[in-house]
Amino acid sequence: MKQDMIVILDLGSTENTVLARAIRALGVYSEIYPHDITAAELTALPNVKGVIINGGPNHVIDGVDIDVLPEIYKAGIPVMAAGHDKACCEVKLPQLTDDVETIKNAVQSFVFDTCKAEANWNMTNFVNDQIELIRRQVGDKKVLLALSGGVDSSVTALMAQEAGLTTIGITMQMFDNKNEFWHDAKNMAEFLGIEWHLADYTEYFIPDVIGYFIREYKMGRTPNPCSKCNKVAKTKYLFDQMQKHNCQYILTGHYAKTKLIGEQYYIQKADYAEKDQSYYLSMIEPFHINLLKFPLGKMKKTQTREIAAKYNLPVAEKKDSQEACFLEDKDYREFLKPYIKNVRKGSFILNGKVIGENKGIYNY
Repeated sequence: MKQDMIVILDLGSTENTVLARAIRALGVYSEIYPHDITAAELTALPNVKGVIINGGPNHVIDGVDIDVLPEIYKAGIPVMAAGHDKACCEVKLPQLTDDVETIKNAVQSFVFDTCKAEANWNMTNFVNDQIELIRRQVGDKKVLLALSGGVDSSVTALMAQEAGLTTIGITMQMFDNKNEFWHDAKNMAEFLGIEWHLADYTEYFIPDVIGYFIREYKMGRTPNPCSKCNKVAKTKYLFDQMQKHNCQYILTGHYAKTKLIGEQYYIQKADYAEKDQSYYLSMIEPFHINLLKFPLGKMKKTQTREIAAKYNLPVAEKKDSQEACFLEDKDYREFLKPYIKNVRKGSFILNGKVIGENKGIYNY
């Protein structure tokens, strides 16, 4: 790692990501770890200059008041506590607010004067750190990369290449769109020198996901197609391709992380809530989660685009997709019209008075 780091230990705070952003705004890198990290695990992390125990309203779990391990105070690393009066350290602050500027002023002296951290967090160092993180997670294993041709999957591909991984790019065609959507993926694979394949799962995706989407609206329910897709379709298709190409892990461009608890990995929120996609991955089977790696989980979308621009990726300014992929940016009502016939209409009634026409439940 090329940059100093302040470790945040989560002791029930709801503002851990705000604290991390405030420290990074000072030019120092910061990561969030669980409260029960051991001293050995802490000291094994690269370039740790200080620890902030961040207390908050969620410090009681199953009736037990959680705390950090006593050995953390003896690890030889400066410790500060916020919102945790019982902490065995000299530097203590009240519970932190959700204002980045206020937090910066509160922790600045600890970060620079006590911890002697250097403000050496920059994009080059950050990219190198993420590449090193991929190396640590994957080792020398062969990886399957889900390559859609968007900026997120393209930067993930770039980082895999920079990490020296043997990478197989896979793009999945899952509905009939005249093959237009995968051209960018093919071009990016050629640009980066990655072996690339197109896999057609149309005959499975249409009943598994599009059929589900239509059925739910017909039954008056609101579907969740992206979560459903990740559980019953996309992840299973990727696993199928992983086996076919003799890979050991699957890399995707999602903004999420995984966390090892015992012998099982679980989906964890990304560091930045504005692009966090953990909700859409929350239904994935545990077996598949163990195989997934998310290199963008610690990054902002703006950082992803900066990296794409830095490396002159052709998709650096490509527009983000906002809807379920098979809608192709169309209004879902227009998509459903051919499938939902004999729509029952009605009225909107307020205080016994008709105030408008209900055009059919699937329109709302």
